[in-house]
Amino acid sequence: MPLPEDIVHFLQNHPDQAYCDDCLAEHFRVPYSEAKKAASALGAEDRVDRRLGPCENKHAIDRHVNKSV
Repeated sequence: MPLPEDIVHFLQNHPDQAYCDDCLAEHFRVPYSEAKKAASALGAEDRVDRRLGPCENKHAIDRHVNKSV
């Protein structure tokens, strides 16, 4: 499955949680830039809710986080 679809599926399985791009990169074992690009595109397509805020792993609040829509 392509990374964007993997991200959507992962977030749908964790509906009440938000994950930053760093967390997604670590979870899927891909470079940060690849996770950020995929998550940004999904946010632009309104397939995920992408905004600034804290992630589930307590990273800084000024990161983009992604949640299922």
